[in-house]
Amino acid sequence: MEGRAALPLSGKAATPRLYAILRSDITMSPGKAAAQAGHAFMGALLDGLLARDGASAAYARLRPGTKIVQSAPLSALLEIQAVADAYGIPAFLVIDSGHIEPPHFDGSPTPTALGLGPFDASRPIPRDLARVMKRARMLTAATLVPQETTP
Repeated sequence: MEGRAALPLSGKAATPRLYAILRSDITMSPGKAAAQAGHAFMGALLDGLLARDGASAAYARLRPGTKIVQSAPLSALLEIQAVADAYGIPAFLVIDSGHIEPPHFDGSPTPTALGLGPFDASRPIPRDLARVMKRARMLTAATLVPQETTP
């Protein structure tokens, strides 16, 4: 594992941030994607709080914004999770089951997202984790909402 890099935060560098990394290799409706991101945020934060993680406690007190990125396929989520685990960074893999939304959700367990962090000035993102995360792209509201086409 390599050293640590400063986290590229928008706003104040000391503001803790959580990440929800959604799979890009499966189709989710905007509502499904939002729900899976919510599960990822909460899972990472709760795991951090249960581990008495200082960054998680600071995040819970401040209630700042979050960041959502879209990952490459499931293999990238699992790689990010493995690196985070190696550094002791809260990482929560969301596995959806029991819900049906064709074509990728038939009710069987399906990994959908990864919650990661929080990160702040006291816990910069490790360089090798930052490198993997750079391959992900930032989601925007326009990415989640289907665009209407004009004739």
